[in-house]
Amino acid sequence: MQRRSVIKSAGAGMAAGVVVGLVAGLFLRSKKGQALQKDAEKRAHLLQKQVMKKLESVDVLTQKTYDEVVDEVLVSYAKSKDVVKSELPMLRTELRKRWKLVKEYVDKRL
Repeated sequence: MQRRSVIKSAGAGMAAGVVVGLVAGLFLRSKKGQALQKDAEKRAHLLQKQVMKKLESVDVLTQKTYDEVVDEVLVSYAKSKDVVKSELPMLRTELRKRWKLVKEYVDKRL
């Protein structure tokens, strides 16, 4: 009986995730959504430079370390005056998507 409850909960969670994904996709297709995403990508590029600078002092680069540095940079960014709090999650996602590129870059330099 408990197994069915877990399966139903997982199914409901997946359905909710699909709905949220569809709504986000529709928003990002709108002009305002596209402008917001481009702006977030520009900010992410600027923040990526800060992330890379902080990574210079890291001995062993792992995805966990990278994610921690991204979060650290975002915390300092969130304290600045020209931040839109609603774009922080999008920036975090954008920066974290770059992990593989950063890892490849660092591996080539070693």
